Amino acid sequence: MKKLHIYKENDEFVIEKVNEFNHATKRSFISEEGLFEHLEVYKDVLDQYKLEVTDDLWSKVLNYLNTGEKPSHGGKREGAGRPSLGTTKKVSITLPDEVWERIEHEKSYRGDISMSQFIRETLIHYFFPSGLK
Repeated sequence: MKKLHIYKENDEFVIEKVNEFNHATKRSFISEEGLFEHLEVYKDVLDQYKLEVTDDLWSKVLNYLNTGEKPSHGGKREGAGRPSLGTTKKVSITLPDEVWERIEHEKSYRGDISMSQFIRETLIHYFFPSGLK
């Protein structure tokens, strides 16, 4: 059976998806909001997974999956909000159709992620295989 492991690691939220062949993929999120946004991908197919959530996240995850409501923090706070990922630069790139097809295939395998997120994660993994510090 497929599994979803949800836990915290190095101050990041992690969703680890394990398929029926025991192949695992991990997605890390710097915020709780990012975690819940990605959980939205699994809401309609959750019955296909065995859900394993650490005790510290269990009630928040269960509440979100049952109600769709994200935990509230009670308004704006200094330092709140999504932290910047870096500098945004608009680029246009021409690639052979075979490369675009491969990109779309890989994106679909990783879930419903944007092209920007896919390219960002791919480049970071290429340049920093041990992780970005």
